Amino acid sequence: MRAEVALRDAGESWFVAADAGDPGAVARSVDLAIEQLGTLDVLVNNAGIGVAAGLLRTPLADYDRVMDVNVRAASCTRRPRTRTWPAVAAA
Repeated sequence: MRAEVALRDAGESWFVAADAGDPGAVARSVDLAIEQLGTLDVLVNNAGIGVAAGLLRTPLADYDRVMDVNVRAASCTRRPRTRTWPAVAAA
């Protein structure tokens, strides 16, 4: 990953790849991060996709995928471990 290479000398960082449109994959990635790090102080949900078509010409499956990644994923990222991530539970 380019980000890992770019940040190699900037200090400690850790990356977890997951399909942001898959709530199960998001939950597993958050669990893995907590398992590895003990707690989460910051989580960067840097996901977004697009479709090169107008809204009325976009196939419904493509529209659903865009909405899953760009809108729904932000909520899925916050939900998995609110019991062990108090700052998220309070939001």
